[in-house]
Amino acid sequence: MKQIFKVVGLDCAEEIAVLKKALGKREGILDLEFDVLNAKMVVTCEDQIEADWIIAWVKEGGMDAHLWSDREQFEKRGFWQKQGRFVTTVLSGLFLLGAVYFHVGKSPVADRLYFFAMVFGAYFVLPKAWLAIKRLQPDMNLLMVIAMGGAIAID
Repeated sequence: MKQIFKVVGLDCAEEIAVLKKALGKREGILDLEFDVLNAKMVVTCEDQIEADWIIAWVKEGGMDAHLWSDREQFEKRGFWQKQGRFVTTVLSGLFLLGAVYFHVGKSPVADRLYFFAMVFGAYFVLPKAWLAIKRLQPDMNLLMVIAMGGAIAID
């Protein structure tokens, strides 16, 4: 039996690895297929496996899923869910441009602007890095947070 899910936050190979680890070892799961562009996961499983079990197993991996047929009600998102990444990217870029401008002039304001650029740039990365620590499975998000910490320490 094939069950199709919308997985919130499925946007790169790192999340696929997390899902494979969370579901692949489960008894009754026969195959997993992923469509990253649509955040879609197709689970081929034995008939006795219920969708609620799969959703719970995905949640154990630190992600959220719901049935593909129910995606309409979950996709009715607000402004922040739709545009949050764009907004934080633009804010991070603007703070970075300001920081570089003031850095050239040797102004102490530059450090504060760099800080805000990092905060907005890491807004969506930090929660994923925390989940990687909790799972004891380092990923690119955790690596980026460590790199940011290293860059701060060097200064």
